[in-house]
Amino acid sequence: MTGALEGEPSIWAAGAVVLRVRNGRTQVLIEHVPRYGTWGLPKGHQEPDEPLPVTAVREVAEETGVRVRLSRPLPPLDYMVGHDHKRVHWWLGVAEDETVAPHDDEADEVLWATVGEADALLAHEDERALLARAVEVHGQGPSGVLVLTRHAKASPRKAWKGDDWLRPLAPRGRRQAARLPALFAAYGVNRIITSTSTRCAQTVEPYAEDTGLPPELVALLSEEVADGNGDQVSSFMAELRTGVGADPGTRPVVCGHRPVLPAMQAGLGLGKTPMHPGQSLVLHIGPDGQVLDTESHLAIG
Repeated sequence: MTGALEGEPSIWAAGAVVLRVRNGRTQVLIEHVPRYGTWGLPKGHQEPDEPLPVTAVREVAEETGVRVRLSRPLPPLDYMVGHDHKRVHWWLGVAEDETVAPHDDEADEVLWATVGEADALLAHEDERALLARAVEVHGQGPSGVLVLTRHAKASPRKAWKGDDWLRPLAPRGRRQAARLPALFAAYGVNRIITSTSTRCAQTVEPYAEDTGLPPELVALLSEEVADGNGDQVSSFMAELRTGVGADPGTRPVVCGHRPVLPAMQAGLGLGKTPMHPGQSLVLHIGPDGQVLDTESHLAIG
């Protein structure tokens, strides 16, 4: 993968470096691509209107048959394909099921290789360097995931005659909410926390229906109760952040409102970060509650 980079990327792709430990040795999931006759890390092109984390999870499953969720982000790789600038986004991947199941014909062989074996087999230097970085990040210990989401586009306040907390999502917001489950699933979200307001509850409703997870309704996160109680909101979020660090197996999404987000973000150790309707911040949290990495993903729809 060589060539001088020109312009902004016109081709987007994503993949995951999927690691596991067996008998004290770190192994990585690699694939042999017959079209090129080379070994590589699983990756593939982004589909239209697809968040890149969803691309990464889908491509790993399609090419290797292994179901994964994403952990911490890794550096992207850029290279030229003919005259086109291609960028591949990468994450550390965690196998939800390590069995190599039936997959497409993009790869004719899939292998759990030791790091040393993979370093000898991988055809491209940049992927070998990426593997080294993934092993370094993996060696820093487990991290948890917390997703902060602003509710999707709501019906205009002026057009709503009832109590504001009952104001629902607009049609556009419904479309945005319908696209969120794939993003949440890419990180293995397994807990849903939301303001009691209808527009927040409707934002996470599609994921709750897909997973069967019961949404936890928290009045403190609503605009009405949070007003004048910002310190309590921050404390609630700080406690949640600490809990995720202590128990990385719990991966919550928390849905809130624009006026309440600054207090929520403060409790998460973030500076004030404006968010668009339906936008999600994905926080990767270390054992002592510190935020190791932050990703931002805009709503689609």
